[in-house]
Amino acid sequence: SLSGGIHRRKALEIARQICVGLELAHQAGIVHGALHPLNLYLATGKELTVKLLDFGAHALGARPDSLVILGDPAYLAPEQFGGTTTRSSDV
Repeated sequence: SLSGGIHRRKALEIARQICVGLELAHQAGIVHGALHPLNLYLATGKELTVKLLDFGAHALGARPDSLVILGDPAYLAPEQFGGTTTRSSDV
């Protein structure tokens, strides 16, 4: 549980790892489509490791005939409300 701010370096490292994870997913042709804080896991040990979770939500909502919008509306990109998810949606 986070009860205050985090150091700038740690925040930058978290952001860097998120970007690297998304870049690797995009290179593999995978769009997350539901990226928000609850889909990030910060594993701590000797080093901080950020894990991106719940890639399955995009796969379930990728059907063009689906009328269901998956994900938290507060974090969805505007184009996702129209049923389109692209790499830009993750950014």
